[in-house]
Amino acid sequence: IFLDDYAVPVFDVELPGSLGRMCKAVSAATETPIELGVAMALGTIATAIHGKMVVQVKPGYIEPTNLFLVAALDPSNRKSAVNGTMTKPLTMWEAGKRDLLDARIKQVESENKSKEARIKSLRGKYGNAKPDQAEAIQKEILNLEMSVEEVPRVYRTWAQDITPEHLGVMIGVNGGRISIISAEGGIFEIIGGRYSNGVPNLDVFLQGYSGDPLRVDRGSRPSLFVASPALSMVLSPQPEVLRSIGEKKSFRGRGLLARFWYFIPVSNLGYRTLETEPIPEGVSNGWEGLIQTLLDIKPQT
Repeated sequence: IFLDDYAVPVFDVELPGSLGRMCKAVSAATETPIELGVAMALGTIATAIHGKMVVQVKPGYIEPTNLFLVAALDPSNRKSAVNGTMTKPLTMWEAGKRDLLDARIKQVESENKSKEARIKSLRGKYGNAKPDQAEAIQKEILNLEMSVEEVPRVYRTWAQDITPEHLGVMIGVNGGRISIISAEGGIFEIIGGRYSNGVPNLDVFLQGYSGDPLRVDRGSRPSLFVASPALSMVLSPQPEVLRSIGEKKSFRGRGLLARFWYFIPVSNLGYRTLETEPIPEGVSNGWEGLIQTLLDIKPQT
């Protein structure tokens, strides 16, 4: 028995509001199975809110809002088009924040360089200074070092081709949360050991899903600790990729595959009419507004 036996032609859940309207419009405009759009849309919402909200099922039972989603389809099913359309608000929001921070980043970088140059000059003078002069130099060096600011970082909503080691670092410096979003399934090869001599590295993915504390110690870099990391994954690999990862004992034995919500749509290839209408502007504007509103919610500390 494999996933082919569970493919169904229609997603029969009525989704509300802007989410439902966008999924239907994207499916109609691209002539793709609605399941593909639903997976990408739910993953986009999860990306916007994970690490900010939880679901209280009942008192004492809380679930995080990050999701692992897979919509498996063969090539030429317009996966990239649907992915790009659904996740566009994430990219737009990032670009807007980057524009706002750009001037401040340049200012801080410039000021820090000037302070570092002054510190270097003072250290050169310290060795030949008299005791009273050396004390004043040391005091100025200390004040300058304490005034060096951390360069503001632009928050990243998602990543794609990333190693498990760097993912841990990215989560740590990115407010404890990020998503992996891709129209392919290459991340499974990376998890399985593409860059680590075939040795699977699942820890950061399992911890990011369940919110278990994450500590990253990497050589000369400062240690990072995230009390409750939040990782979402939104992928649309080929069905053959799912077959191959299903054979990996480490993926099954440690529960990675059980964490995904699988969408196995019936392809529209061979049945497209090419007589479609674009997504209505009101629908796309509503979707973009929803996601950007969710992204602007401040995480509680």
